[in-house]
Amino acid sequence: MTNNFEDDTYGKENIVDLRVGLGYYYNWMVAPKLNIAPSLHVGIGPKFSKYTLAGQEEKNNYLATEYGAGLQLGYNTDCFCMGIVGELDGTSHQDSDSNAISNNLWHTVFLGYRLDPPQKLKALF
Repeated sequence: MTNNFEDDTYGKENIVDLRVGLGYYYNWMVAPKLNIAPSLHVGIGPKFSKYTLAGQEEKNNYLATEYGAGLQLGYNTDCFCMGIVGELDGTSHQDSDSNAISNNLWHTVFLGYRLDPPQKLKALF
């Protein structure tokens, strides 16, 4: 959901994206706690959009494609993980005026802490 203020008028946009996709992710351990993980993925699916501005509503439906590729360098211990990611996640579709719309997102750094699993889940696996 996006809220827009244009000329002191409140606008609101709701977007729902559904995708079916294929991806390949490879995790290569180059040292006991160091990994490299290249990835590639593609997908396709509908995108539903509703935009409201000054009481007027506009609805649009699109067929969108999703794409991405990346390379991750990570460091892992039993409790801690961190790394650098160069990954492009993007979507593309054509609007009702035949304009090509692309949204691209770059991810760069991650940091995490691992918690112990619940005892019931640990016993199950």
